Amino acid sequence: MRVRVLVVEDDEDLREVLGEVLRASNFVVASASTWEAQEIATRCAPEVVLVDTCLGEQYCERLLSRLTSSSDSPPGIVVCSARRSGCNTCQYASVFIPRPFDLDALVSALLQAHRRRGPDLAKARHLPVVVEGHDAQGSDDRHSARAG
Repeated sequence: MRVRVLVVEDDEDLREVLGEVLRASNFVVASASTWEAQEIATRCAPEVVLVDTCLGEQYCERLLSRLTSSSDSPPGIVVCSARRSGCNTCQYASVFIPRPFDLDALVSALLQAHRRRGPDLAKARHLPVVVEGHDAQGSDDRHSARAG
């Protein structure tokens, strides 16, 4: 099964790179700027949303609040940020991934968020899983390409 991911990123170049990397990892990818995100999410019904708090925390909070409350089966949310604390957007996160992140760790975070999505888990989750940079087997891998 291929997971549908919405990448919300205002930097068009980074959005394209993330899309290419995730497609190569067998994800179905839609991407949007912050201003397009709600409309595209409505059309593509993502199972997971990747969002960066650099986009503006207040806007991210409104977007994620709408996405997680407007469906019987809300998407898993991966929040990435350079800040590890004081992040209001993290209340919506299924998984938190610190920037800069390893691309293997991003794939792992998206898959974890996919497993943690849905109405029952959305109500039950209090703290997001934190994914540090590592490869798929969980070993430290600082030589992989870095994004973010």
